[in-house]
Formats: sequence, structure tokens, C-alpha cells
Amino acid sequence: MSLRLVVLLSSVALAGCAARGTIAAPDPIAVRLDGYSHLAVDVVAAVDEDVEAESARLRERIVEEVQKTGRFGSVGTSASDGTPAGTLRLIATITDIRKVSGGQRFFGGVFAGRARVTLRVQLVETANGAVLEEQVVTGESGGTGMSGGTGDALTRAARAIAKWLSPQA
Repeated sequence: MSLRLVVLLSSVALAGCAARGTIAAPDPIAVRLDGYSHLAVDVVAAVDEDVEAESARLRERIVEEVQKTGRFGSVGTSASDGTPAGTLRLIATITDIRKVSGGQRFFGGVFAGRARVTLRVQLVETANGAVLEEQVVTGESGGTGMSGGTGDALTRAARAIAKWLSPQA
């Protein structure tokens, strides 16, 4: 096999294995978010397995990634922020998760598969509880032997949420 063919096949294989975060309906948010100066992030689970650690990590990642967008004056969790005037709630519900630990990735390599998290994300008006927008977001780790695990999938999902909320989106 020629070196050129090996490089081409390797590039194709690696390109298909990249980590990613996707938004089900990439349309811009229809409601105006300008009136909200605070975003309170909650993560809840709608799966049978224990995802307490993943929920906490996802909540932290969403807060970090959304802060980077500059869309809101402050971003935090409902527990830490309460509900000051001008607060919008973001509720991310974990509807599906496939965990891949560091050990599984180390020993199984590419055969450990992709870590994945699927979320139903709702933007909720704090004053009346109305759901203003809803979106399905998926985060996946890469599928190569050197790719990350569950943490990478959570980060990808958080970045997709931030992109969806971004003023430039």
C-alpha cells in the first residue's frame, strides 16, 4: 500500500472519530434574551443510573462555557444565585448517557467506543415558569484510542449549549 493511500485512509478514519457537540435544531433562538441579566443553570437526570457526579460536572461546564459568551451579566446555579429579578433558568435534563471512564479508554482504546450525553435543554421564564425555548443537545467524545471519556462528552454538550445561547449565533 502506498504511503499516500495510508495517509488518506488515516485522515478519513480520524476525521470521522472527532469529538462533537450538536444541537438538534440549529435555528437561532426565537425569543429575545436581552431582558435577562442573569442565567441560573440546573441539571437534572431522567435516567435510571447514578449520574450525580456527571450532573455536577456538566452544571459547572455549562456555567463556564456560557460565561465566555458574554450574553448574560452573571451565570450561576439556582442554588447559589437564588432568583434575582431578570433571571432566566436553563434546565438541562440528562435523557441519555453512555459513560466511558479513563480506565475503559486506556485499556479498551478505540473499542471502548464514544462517551455520549443527550440533554433536553429548556429556557424557563423565572417569573411564571413558562418554557420559552427548548432544544435537544448531544455531546460525544471522540472514537479513537486517544479520545476522552465521559468528561469530554459533557464538555462538548456544554459548548453546544453556549453556542446556541451565544449572541453571535
